[in-house]
Amino acid sequence: MLQTLVDAEEASRLLLARELALEEKREFVDLRIEGWLRTLPDTLSRELRKSWSRLRELPKDDLTLAAIERLISLEKLRGNRGA
Repeated sequence: MLQTLVDAEEASRLLLARELALEEKREFVDLRIEGWLRTLPDTLSRELRKSWSRLRELPKDDLTLAAIERLISLEKLRGNRGA
């Protein structure tokens, strides 16, 4: 059932719904990421799947810190120092 909702145009609004349990929200995000990974070449998608499974196990604070670190790294690669 969630897969049909994931494929819907306004699916991301479901993540804000209080009616969904945390586990349902996690499953929803997993389905969205899996759908996106299927559009990539096999070698890249395999590597990103490994990264995703490690990231999804992190506590919220660690995940936030990892995201900030990656954003800063991307800004540095682009040559911007004001991030």
